[in-house]
Amino acid sequence: MKNKLLNIARIIISLLLLLFLFKRMDLRSIIPLVKGVDIPLLVLSFFSYILLLVFSTMRWRWLLAVQDVRLPFMRVFSYYLIGMFFNNFLPPTVGGGAVRAIYAGRDTGKNKESFASMTCELVLGFIGLFIFVTILLLFYLGRSEGRILFLMFLCGSIVITLLFSLFLSTYIVKKLERPIKRIRFWGIGEKIFDFYNAITIYRDRKTAIFVSIFLSFGVQAAIGMENFLIGRALGLELGLLPYMVFPSIIAVITILPSIGGLGIREVSYVYFFNLMGIPKEASFSLSLFFYLVGVIGSLPGVVLFSLMKRVKNKDTP
Repeated sequence: MKNKLLNIARIIISLLLLLFLFKRMDLRSIIPLVKGVDIPLLVLSFFSYILLLVFSTMRWRWLLAVQDVRLPFMRVFSYYLIGMFFNNFLPPTVGGGAVRAIYAGRDTGKNKESFASMTCELVLGFIGLFIFVTILLLFYLGRSEGRILFLMFLCGSIVITLLFSLFLSTYIVKKLERPIKRIRFWGIGEKIFDFYNAITIYRDRKTAIFVSIFLSFGVQAAIGMENFLIGRALGLELGLLPYMVFPSIIAVITILPSIGGLGIREVSYVYFFNLMGIPKEASFSLSLFFYLVGVIGSLPGVVLFSLMKRVKNKDTP
């Protein structure tokens, strides 16, 4: 019942935000933009989406290897593609992350290790995102909005990094062991602590952490390039920098309750790109095409999901 109410709330939030946006735009102005889109540049943006998947796969595979979960690159890539498809309608990042961790765990028999690597990857991805945005916002310190965002992301970078370091500390592990293991219902306490121990292995793998954060910069740069190519396809005269910084900020905002970020993403695109002088209708078109590229680019995940499900059913006696 609680999940149903939460899903209904997400749908309502997405619809209300879209309605709010549509009332403030001339929707007829979007039609010429869509009709005049440069198809070759739009097609080129799909290569940036693939690059985003490649960087993401490399990051997760690196963290899986720390847990001694060894999988071929293309297998991890296929799981990531399935996860990206589910991200279109599940809560951003977490929903798709759980799906791919389930597949990796089922494939190797190492469930807690797969989930630990996925959890660590999400956290390091956010640390990388916050650092990436903080650095780029240095170019916007001349604007009041830029200064506010810079301070917010600088503080966010410090807080997330400190919390992650604290979470991995030996002192915290020892303090949490006894209270967690006291939860004896269905052996949940032991399972939680085993999962926590699987995460703390990264405490002694600083190279893996730094490489993952560096690969996160690549992920954000690929997203920025994808937006840049879509913007050029729409004929928007804007430099590369806004496309690099604003979509990353919007990625944080879309964590708020909605259906796959729908509504929140569109309103955020209109707000941020309007600051750069881009009309609302053009900013909305940019967000729409960015969403469509993601959806279309993740469609092979449906095929892979269907094939893997069929293989699993055949293997089941």
